[in-house]
Amino acid sequence: MEDEKLADKLLDRILMVLMPYDQIDVERIKAKLTVVLDDYQICPKQEALVVYTEGKNDYYLRKFLLAKAVAGRQERTLRQYKDEVGRALRGIGKDADTITADDIQVYLAKVLSRGGSKCYCDNIRRDLSSFYNWLYREEIIRTNPMNKIDNIKFKREKEKALTDMEIEVMRQACQTTMQKAIMEMLLSTGCRAAELVSIKIADMDEDKVSILGKGGNWGDGAPEPTVWQARLLPRSRAEMQTTMTMLVEALNCRIRQVGYDPALEDHWNQYWQRTTCLHWDDLKHCTAGCTDCDSCAEYKKIPPQYCARCGATFYERKENTFCLQCRFDRKKQAQRHWCRVNAKRGERP
Repeated sequence: MEDEKLADKLLDRILMVLMPYDQIDVERIKAKLTVVLDDYQICPKQEALVVYTEGKNDYYLRKFLLAKAVAGRQERTLRQYKDEVGRALRGIGKDADTITADDIQVYLAKVLSRGGSKCYCDNIRRDLSSFYNWLYREEIIRTNPMNKIDNIKFKREKEKALTDMEIEVMRQACQTTMQKAIMEMLLSTGCRAAELVSIKIADMDEDKVSILGKGGNWGDGAPEPTVWQARLLPRSRAEMQTTMTMLVEALNCRIRQVGYDPALEDHWNQYWQRTTCLHWDDLKHCTAGCTDCDSCAEYKKIPPQYCARCGATFYERKENTFCLQCRFDRKKQAQRHWCRVNAKRGERP
């Protein structure tokens, strides 16, 4: 009688899991499961057999965190180990040296069923793997259960870069000087948020700021710095200045080759910014009445436009619905359509 009640409870729990799915014939599935379970003896889980020593997991976790701190892990990493590994050990409810691969698989499945993402579950797996690798090296356990658990695959979505319009909107939303400084710092250096908040007054030297990258200084396992970041680093400053000097010499050589002479009558050629100004006209030159771009106070940048056909961003003084490439494609498409319609008459566009 007791086995029948347990079988009914198990059937009800399985059917409750399947209820949210569409096109499920509950009665037919229940009948088939009843036939299958009839070949097995169902008994409740014996919780009394699980040995759990109060404070043993905390002792292991403290020693693990101490070893990682001596190895030079960051405070943020240690805090993550403490939270995730401690939460997993409490959720499983067994001593760390008696936990099996099945226990960890069940725990990860519970986290996933409660709404946790695959990325979060893989982070838990990675933290537990580091913890059990330490237990194995310390000879606290003879076998590592994490060796039987595969990586959790998930699709990483590539972040889209901000458009010029979105950046300008964010600049306009800044209300204080501090907000503007943070905004410009992130845009110009590309540093992480954690690197930004870790900057101290001692890291500032006049107009230079030393930024500590993830995992240490640039070059110690961190990505290569950008040109803007390189000029702030003593290690790469001299090398970058040499490279920039060579670049300037190459540009001056090219200028001499094309015959540039600022003393010529058409002095507008020396101002590159004229091509990005709304007040510039190729025939009338500056329509705002300025004599040179150095003293211009009417400069207005060409606003970005967005193509209604391909969605690309383009810059033109005249307002257009489509970008240049799409206008060309639409023209060719119209010509092909005209030829198909008038093919019988032998006309040409």
